[in-house]
This record gives sequence, structure tokens and C-alpha cells, in this order.
Amino acid sequence: MRGPSERQLKALSFVASHIDTNGRPPTLREMMAAFGWVSTNAASDVLKSLAQKSLIERTAGLSRAVRVTKAGYAALGLVGPLEVAVDRYVVHELEKARAWLRVS
Repeated sequence: MRGPSERQLKALSFVASHIDTNGRPPTLREMMAAFGWVSTNAASDVLKSLAQKSLIERTAGLSRAVRVTKAGYAALGLVGPLEVAVDRYVVHELEKARAWLRVS
């Protein structure tokens, strides 16, 4: 099986970041809006592809039942969800420092 496409990696990154930031996976409509897709079918198709490649796990019949697997984090070059949180913390601290420098 081929590795994930660029589109799939972007969607995977979005899902991992959304889970980290909001504590839950995005809805299909949130993914649709984030990527400018015209239907929720595009989001559904990408999630199906990611699940087939074992980068995410989904629970049938439940909305937002998506979990990024270890293989999914590895595909993003991350160890796991904690690293996503650390990356966001570092970005947040850099933004605070830049804002402070502009004011000073």
C-alpha cells in the first residue's frame, strides 16, 4: 500500500491538531470548511483513506469517533499527541515574545 498523499497528510495533521486543541476530533463540516471542500463527502473520503492506511482508527456509527494511531503520528514525524501539544506551546510562546517585542 502506498504512503499517504500530501492531501491526506494535511488532513491527518488537521485532525491531530484539532484533537490536541479542542479535546475531540473535527466534524466533517469543520474539515470541509478548513480545506475549502464543497461537500462533506471529500472529508469522509479522506478519513476512509487514512483509516485504510491505519493512520487513524474510526468507530462506525459514531460521529467524531476518530483517533490518530501511532502510525499516524509517525507519518507526521511526531512521537504522539504530547509532541503536538509541545509544538503548539512553543508556537504560542514565540507569538507572545514577538508581540512583547513589538510593544517594547
